[in-house]
Amino acid sequence: MTRLTPRRSQRCREGYVSLERLVRELDVSAMTIHRDLRLLDSRGQVRRVRGGAVAPWMTTAG
Repeated sequence: MTRLTPRRSQRCREGYVSLERLVRELDVSAMTIHRDLRLLDSRGQVRRVRGGAVAPWMTTAG
C-alpha cells in the first residue's frame, strides 16, 4: 500500500515538481512516487503531468 506523507503531498501542491526531484529529495523509488502521484491525482490534490506533477490550480497554456 502507498504511504503518503504530508511532506510528499505538500511538495506537489507548491507548483510543478519533477519526478526526479521527488525521488532525490524524498529518498524513495520512482515507483513509490508514481503510486503516490496517481493517488493524489485521484483525490484532486495534484494533477499528474509528464515527468512530474503540478498543483491542481495550475493550468497549461495551449
